[in-house]
Amino acid sequence: MYKKKMGMTPEQALETFASKHDSKLKILRVRKGYSQQALADAAGIPKRAIQTYEQGERNVDHASLETLCDICIALNCTLEDILESEELLEKFHQVKW
Repeated sequence: MYKKKMGMTPEQALETFASKHDSKLKILRVRKGYSQQALADAAGIPKRAIQTYEQGERNVDHASLETLCDICIALNCTLEDILESEELLEKFHQVKW
């Protein structure tokens, strides 16, 4: 957690370290106060997966539905909060529930 580790709130960390190129996943993770390791542990996925999604090495939009759900459950968010592609979000909204 940022407050303990860095002596600042998640919002202060965002203001200090944020880049206009940050992924929605990274911004949400930091706002929720999770380190990459804490999110990985909570979602039951490798820390390296979180890193590659946040750094753009892998596209979170191409993650498996199971992985996306695990991340959303851990962050208490919706798919819309972490998906990057507007086209994919449009398709998502067309899905019948």
